[in-house]
Amino acid sequence: MTNNFPYKKIKGELHWFDAKSRTGWSTKEDMKELKPATCVTSGWIFEETKDYIKTFSTYSLDDDGSIEFGEIVVIPKQWIIK
Repeated sequence: MTNNFPYKKIKGELHWFDAKSRTGWSTKEDMKELKPATCVTSGWIFEETKDYIKTFSTYSLDDDGSIEFGEIVVIPKQWIIK
């Protein structure tokens, strides 16, 4: 990593809810048990606005000095737990 790496590391982990779905037929009990998934993200912040945070967990530094990003997630701020 270079000294002028422009992205801030996420402090600890970002915990957030994500939608879950189920296909096919479900009983009333199945419906009652269905809850959002709790997700955990660590890595770097690419961009943050009042509405969302855009993160990445891996990156590569190419020979020409450019950066490529992997494991990109955009999380609505309303979904963030902590």
